[in-house]
Amino acid sequence: MSVDIRLYSLILRASSEGYHDLVDRVLSRSAADHRPALLECRDDSGATPLMKSARAGHHPTVQVLLRFGASVSATSQLGNTSMHWACLGGFKPIVKCFFVLINS
Repeated sequence: MSVDIRLYSLILRASSEGYHDLVDRVLSRSAADHRPALLECRDDSGATPLMKSARAGHHPTVQVLLRFGASVSATSQLGNTSMHWACLGGFKPIVKCFFVLINS
């Protein structure tokens, strides 16, 4: 059974807008074998939900996505990671969160 494409749009939009409760609800209610597809779905530029939330500075959303196993090493079509976006935006709490995860 495949993931409904509307869920991809929903999680990408919710991540970019900072709706961490909605992201949590979607991931919590999704079958465990569907979560990787939702966490790694991409927009037209190749950005994942984690990249979109990091780029917008939505720390609570970043935390939810990481809790469910989002990849910090995924890259967009231009080679940017979530860490790049957080650094470019000056979002220190998100950068710190990534460093803690990477160094653990």
